[in-house]
This record gives sequence, C-alpha cells and structure tokens, in this order.
Amino acid sequence: MSRFLLSRSPLLFLYRDVLERPLPSLPTLEAAPRPTVLPNVLPPEGVMRVLTKMQGVTRLMTQVMYGSGLRLMECCTLRCQDLRLDRREILVRNTKGGRHRITMIPDALIGPLGQQMESARRTMGRLAAAGGGYVELPHAFGIKSPRSSHHWVWMWLFPAAR
Repeated sequence: MSRFLLSRSPLLFLYRDVLERPLPSLPTLEAAPRPTVLPNVLPPEGVMRVLTKMQGVTRLMTQVMYGSGLRLMECCTLRCQDLRLDRREILVRNTKGGRHRITMIPDALIGPLGQQMESARRTMGRLAAAGGGYVELPHAFGIKSPRSSHHWVWMWLFPAAR
C-alpha cells in the first residue's frame, strides 16, 4: 500500500474553519517534509566588486540595504524622518510581517545619508517653490494632518519620479 505525504495545514483548515468540527485522529497521516533551502548570499569580496561598479544614489541605496539589512522596497520607501543619524538607527515601517522595526546604520554611511537627507530637503523646497512639493502620507494621517504632506521630514529619502 502506498503512503501519501500530505500537509496537515489544509486538512486542519478544512475541519476547523469550513466544517467547524475537530480533526479526527489520523495515525497514518505524516507531515510532508519541509524543504531546507539556504539563501544565496554574496561573499564580502563579491559585494565589494559590485559596489565598485556602482555610483550615486543607487550605490548609496545598495550600501544601506546591505549594511542595514533592508529589503528593496523597505529602502525605497524610507522617509527622511525614519533616519536617526545621531543614534545611528533606521526605523523601517511596514516590513514584510506588517510591523515596524529598528535597525542600525553603519558608521561609514552616516555622512552620505546626511547628505542625501539634505538633498531631499532641497528637492522638496524646489518643488514647493514651483507649486508642488508634497508627498503621500501614510493611511489616515493625511486626513488628520494634511499640512504634513508639505513638510520635508515626510519626503522620501530616495525620491523618484515613479
């Protein structure tokens, strides 16, 4: 007799949430083996080779992601107020699990990130002078404090046209 390897989760969902009954005892049911896949990570020498080929804002973004452990969208959606350069911290909002977390900033990035914040502040000022200069605010905060969308601390750290 052949044995099937089934996952218990779908059966548990069926009984608990659909049928609203307890799952009967099934002694022949085995849990499916979980795959063990290790992530591919570049060694430090490989990272340095990649970084030497990059320049400008994309290099800084890559350094922030690598040095602070951010995902791409976490880095792209950083706001100026999320950086605490004096404390060497980044507040990462709405992470993969939907929570916020705080991570560290490498010492080598304090100066470049300070310059990037100043650049974002100047960009916001230029846009405001031209009649624009506002950013989208999270959730209902724009209703609660509509003028905040014109304050530079809400500006994206790495502003982009799209």
